[in-house]
Amino acid sequence: MATGPVVLSSAFKNEDHPLFWVVASIGGLLCLAALYFGFQAIKLIVSFLFDSSDSTK
Repeated sequence: MATGPVVLSSAFKNEDHPLFWVVASIGGLLCLAALYFGFQAIKLIVSFLFDSSDSTK
């Protein structure tokens, strides 16, 4: 989760570098992946906590 913002800030510090867009897009993809996997983890935790199972009956 922390890698994406670090890569993005590093890219924006070096805007005149020829690989700026490559590093910025990698940082953006890392941020989006962190958001996606974070929501998936929350969904999984909520599913385990609140879904009823037949073993309790």
